[in-house]
Amino acid sequence: MGILDFLLGIGRPARAATQKVQVLVGPYDGPKEQDVCPYCFERLAKRPGRRTTCPHCGRPIVVRSRPEGSERVSLLCTEEQAARIDAYWEGEGITHVVGESFHQDNLLRIAGGKRRDGVRMATLAELRTEPNNRFDPNAVVVEIAGLPVGHLSREDAAGYAPALRHIQQGLGITVECRAFIRGGWYRSRADQGSFGVELFLPAPADLASAAEGQPDE
Repeated sequence: MGILDFLLGIGRPARAATQKVQVLVGPYDGPKEQDVCPYCFERLAKRPGRRTTCPHCGRPIVVRSRPEGSERVSLLCTEEQAARIDAYWEGEGITHVVGESFHQDNLLRIAGGKRRDGVRMATLAELRTEPNNRFDPNAVVVEIAGLPVGHLSREDAAGYAPALRHIQQGLGITVECRAFIRGGWYRSRADQGSFGVELFLPAPADLASAAEGQPDE
């Protein structure tokens, strides 16, 4: 079945809204073990602290750091994974959520409070269309831990709403993606920052392909 048929809801029965699909694109999706080669997965005698060559497969191992919860962790990466991490730190491939100012209490609760140097917390976000939104019929609300934290911008929502609408209503599936909560520093009453949310989202057609690949009940 083609993407157009998928988006129009042709040829697939509706399913109960009990399934979730995680579309996990982002800066790193390799193994979390700290002492294995990211190519051949053979264990290393010693964990390298900088770029090196795997003694088993001869491929280059790159060392990078990425957010993990509210911390940074050092990871052994392939060159491709390292490039994605570098792009993340440079702000590429990120979709910025809007309207977080209306949901600071929720973000404060999710992040576990403000910190002196702020937070950079890795998590998952759920995307839901809001067909009855009086400001934008294509509105897409972003939720973390079951709490609303903002919306996609009007421009982004116009691109994603058709695919999300069919995935949500036609297939009974909700979509989760990688997200980061940022900001939330507190040094004094006069020096504090609000929380913001960033998403890693693939193209709308890739969302559709991920949902289409879910097994039928």
